[in-house]
Amino acid sequence: MAAMTTSKTETTEMATTLVGGKTGLGFLDLPTEIRVEVYSHLFEAAKLSCDTPHSTWPSCGYSVCSCLFPRHITNTCRQLRQESLPILMAATTVEVAGSLDKIVSMPECYLGAINRAVVLDAKLFSLRPFQLERLPALKVLELRNITIWCKFYDEVFLESPQADEAMIGMAYFNLSRIGKSLQELCHAPRPFKLHLCCQFVVNSLSDETVHAVVDIDQKTIIHKSRGPPMKNYNSWSGYY
Repeated sequence: MAAMTTSKTETTEMATTLVGGKTGLGFLDLPTEIRVEVYSHLFEAAKLSCDTPHSTWPSCGYSVCSCLFPRHITNTCRQLRQESLPILMAATTVEVAGSLDKIVSMPECYLGAINRAVVLDAKLFSLRPFQLERLPALKVLELRNITIWCKFYDEVFLESPQADEAMIGMAYFNLSRIGKSLQELCHAPRPFKLHLCCQFVVNSLSDETVHAVVDIDQKTIIHKSRGPPMKNYNSWSGYY
């Protein structure tokens, strides 16, 4: 696979030519390498949402599908399912509200391919056992809904590089307010990166927010952007 340089357009054209009426071949008649390329292109933006307000889980046993999952591929036939699921799970971002309970109930062969997980509520996540050891391939864990009230900073300063060190310190300190277990997670040896998605609410007339993604291991800010005013106040946020 490393030697293949087939582009997305070329892969699509090859699949169309081979599967179309010109040859009468089906998708399973394609070489395995081409089928893997097709799976990779189909699944590159897949997301599995479970235990969230927007998730929909059909009653299909261990079938790993939701409203955002490409189940038209996984439900086609057994061979396509067995071939595509490892690629799908490796490309998928798993999104949960605050617990991994539904995720870790899946078969081990699926869990071993998940490499990115997003937790929508860091507070809820801190209240239950993490069970992160069940995701051996995890590379990035992203914790969201971390709100920090900045009494002495405005949005202009927070958007500047000069504010990065202070913002990282505030994000780390706020973890101890949310839950001691999260702070311990920062210090514990782990094979994956920990990213914190923080909303910094500034002390200004506009009440605008500055959103920042903090890499707690590298002590860097990956991304910053201006956000709308806060509508729902978080009791676990702090003043700085």
